[in-house]
Amino acid sequence: MFETITKHVRENSVVRFLLSHLIILLAALLICAVGFRSAFVIVRNDVLDSTMFAMTQAVSSVDNGLTELHTLGMQTARSESIYRLENLRHTDDNYYQNIIRAINEYYQRMLYYSPNWVNNTFIYLNSMDRVIYNCAVYAPDIFSGYLLEWGDDAALWQAVCTDDNRAPFFCKLGGQDIYYGIPSSRLMSSKTGTVFFRIDSDWLEEKFSFLEQYNGYSLFVLDDDNGGVCLYSHDDLSLADSLPEDWLTAQGTWNSGNDLVLHLAGSDSLGLSYLLVLPEQQAMRQLNTLRNQMLFLIFAAVVLGTAVSLYFSVRRGRPVNEIARALQAADGAVNTDLNLISSAVSQLVQDNTHLLQEQAADRPALQTAFYHNLLKSNFVSRPEMEYMAQRAGIELTDKTYCAAVLRLFPGIDIDAIDGQTVEDAKVLQQAISAYVDELCVRPVHNYKRNTLETLYMFEIQDQEKLLGVLHRVAAWLHEQYHVEAHWGVGTPCDDLMQFWKSAEEAA
Repeated sequence: MFETITKHVRENSVVRFLLSHLIILLAALLICAVGFRSAFVIVRNDVLDSTMFAMTQAVSSVDNGLTELHTLGMQTARSESIYRLENLRHTDDNYYQNIIRAINEYYQRMLYYSPNWVNNTFIYLNSMDRVIYNCAVYAPDIFSGYLLEWGDDAALWQAVCTDDNRAPFFCKLGGQDIYYGIPSSRLMSSKTGTVFFRIDSDWLEEKFSFLEQYNGYSLFVLDDDNGGVCLYSHDDLSLADSLPEDWLTAQGTWNSGNDLVLHLAGSDSLGLSYLLVLPEQQAMRQLNTLRNQMLFLIFAAVVLGTAVSLYFSVRRGRPVNEIARALQAADGAVNTDLNLISSAVSQLVQDNTHLLQEQAADRPALQTAFYHNLLKSNFVSRPEMEYMAQRAGIELTDKTYCAAVLRLFPGIDIDAIDGQTVEDAKVLQQAISAYVDELCVRPVHNYKRNTLETLYMFEIQDQEKLLGVLHRVAAWLHEQYHVEAHWGVGTPCDDLMQFWKSAEEAA
C-alpha cells in the first residue's frame, strides 16, 4: 500500500504540487492557530481586567457618595441644637424655642448639602420619642404612616431606634431602599437620637449601569459589619438564597464552575462589600464571538485553500505530466517518473538560453531601428510595420504614445555651434536621458534629430503627468547645470502609425 502511494506521488506531478501546497497551507494555519490561541488568552485577561476596573470604579464612586453622606450625618448628629433636645420635655419653657432652632438648623443643612439620591431624611429623638421630618415634629405612630407609604415596616424601624447601637449603621426596613443611620450621643451619655437617610436604590443601580451590557448577572451589596446582610441586590441568576459561604469571605476574582465571581471590599469606614457574579458565557461573549469568527475563518481558509491548491496543482501538474510522457514516449519508454525528465529539460533550457540571450541583446537595436524607420517613413506597408514592431517588442495600438522634443541652448543659433557646444550637448543629452528614465516608470526612447535637439517617445496615460515630468527636467537642468532648455510636445496618439504627426508637432 505504502509503495503504491509512493509510486503514485513520484510519477504524478499533480499530487506533488497538491501535497506541497497543502503542507504550506497547514503550516500557515498551525502558526495562525497558535497566534490566535495566544491572542485569545490576552483578550480574555483584558476582558477580566476591564470588568474588574469598571467594578472598582463603580465601588469607589458609591463609597465616595456614602462617605460624604456619613460626614453630613455626623455633622448633624453632633450639632449642639440636637444635643439640647436630649432631656427636653414638652412642659419645658424653652421647648418650642429649642425644637424650632433644631429643625431650622437641620433643614438648612439638608437643603444645601443633602445629595439628590437621598429620598428622605429624618431624625428620631429618643428622649422625646418624637420624629423631626419635613419641617415638623411627629409622634412615632403618626410618622409610621410615611414608612408604610415607602413600603417599610414601622416595627422594624422602632426596634432600630430603641437599640443601644451608637455606631453608624446600614439597614433595611422591609422595602427596597437602604437606610443609613447616624446615632447621636454625648460621651458617657445615653443616645440622644438617630439621623436617618433613606437612600434611593436606583442610585446604586445607576452606579453599576455598566453591567447592563450583560444579559444576566447578580450583584449584591453586603453589610460586612452586620454579618454580611444583603442591603441591595440585582439577582438575575437567582443566587440570593444559595450564596456559598466562601464567596462572602474571600476577596478578589475567581471562577466557580461556569461563573465569574468578583468580591470587592469597600471603604473600611463604611463596612460594605460588593459581590458580582457573571456567567462566564456572558462575561466572555465578545471573546466567544471572536473565537467563533476565527474558527469560521480557519474553516473557510482550509476549504478555500484546499480548493485553490487543487486547482493550481491540476493546472500546473498536468502539463508537466504531459511533458514527462512525451519525453519518455520519444525514447520508447513507458515510465513517467518525473525525476527522469530533469536532464531532458535541462538540455532544452540550455539550447534555448543562447537564443533568448541573442534576442534580448538584439531588442534595443531592433527598437532603435524601428523608431528610426518609423520617423523616416521607411515602412512600405502596415503588415511590415506590425512585423517589425513584434520583433522589437513594441505594441502599436494598445498603448498611448506622445512625442516631445528637447531643444538645448535655445539662445544659440544652429549655424553658430562650435566644438565646445557639441561636447556639452553630448554630455547633457546623456544625463537628460538617464534622468528621464529615472522619472518615468515606462521605458522612454529617444532619437537625436540634430546636435541640440532630441526627440523623446513617451508611453503615457495622463498627459498632465507627462507635462509635470518635462517641467521637472527643465528645472533640473537649470538647477544642476545652469542650462536653459525648451520642450515641444505633440498630440498623443493611440496608433504608432500616426506617431510621426506627433513628432512633427513637437518639433
